[in-house]
Amino acid sequence: MIATDVARVVPAARLRGDLRLPGDKSISHRALLLATLASGACRITAASDGADVRSTASAMRSFGASVTAAPDADGRNVDYRVASPGADGLEEPDGVVDCGTVGFVFGVTAPGPVVPGAPPLPASLPLPA
Repeated sequence: MIATDVARVVPAARLRGDLRLPGDKSISHRALLLATLASGACRITAASDGADVRSTASAMRSFGASVTAAPDADGRNVDYRVASPGADGLEEPDGVVDCGTVGFVFGVTAPGPVVPGAPPLPASLPLPA
């Protein structure tokens, strides 16, 4: 006969601990865009630190918003600080605004740029579906 180990699992009376979720990419893009359109300073906490979100932050800088990022307390996400003159005070970019592979940024800015008269926004290919 084969010997087997047996484990008995009993229900816990209580769970303890902290739950830290990774930043959501979609929400992080939208938060950066809205913070850029708003006049004043915004703080975005626990944002995604993926390359796509970094591309969005860079694109918002191109329009004149001040966007700084710092790792959050546990280093898994990033906290952004955005200071912007608001939609009416954004500037025409000096050159090409690289959207990386961020279809969201390209999609919301190319049909009607955030800044009237701004140049088209090229995106790296292929754009995600």
